[in-house]
Amino acid sequence: DVFYCYRLLWQKPPDPEGMKFWRERIGHTNIRTLIDYFIDHDNFRSAEAIRVKPTIVELQGFKMCVRMRDWQVGSVIANHKIWEPYVTQEIQKNLKSGQTFLDLGANIGYFTLLGASLVGPTGKVIAFEPNPDNCDLIRQSVELNQFQNIILHCNAVGDREAEFFLDWDYDTAHSNSLVK
Repeated sequence: DVFYCYRLLWQKPPDPEGMKFWRERIGHTNIRTLIDYFIDHDNFRSAEAIRVKPTIVELQGFKMCVRMRDWQVGSVIANHKIWEPYVTQEIQKNLKSGQTFLDLGANIGYFTLLGASLVGPTGKVIAFEPNPDNCDLIRQSVELNQFQNIILHCNAVGDREAEFFLDWDYDTAHSNSLVK
């Protein structure tokens, strides 16, 4: 358990002094105490700060800020350098310079940025995304690329005006959210 706490929570191999420390306590502690120790330590906070910090990914035609802890979208884009290849191909095939592109539910902005790179400075991208953390990532990506053709609305889009609860938690490990 100690070995895996080092690997999973601190993202490094165990050091000899740490292993000695825990071997001496094997019969006097439980798993909850062990986990609490590793999570409450500065090593965990440092590793977590790195995981939360946006990573810049170089893609075809633009750069994008993603969070590697976002295992559903961000890390997929970082690892594969594309999101939903079949949709990406259709957009690349059909979207032309000077056109207007709407991205409803932009998530972390992959299609927003792709659209901006394709419509160019004479075109426009209008993106809607209700998740504030996702909007922050989109803003960072827009600034990184110096895109002047994106209008971002941090709101949801629906068929009628209504208030809703966005089930979103910054501490979750993904960029998706639910509307309740």
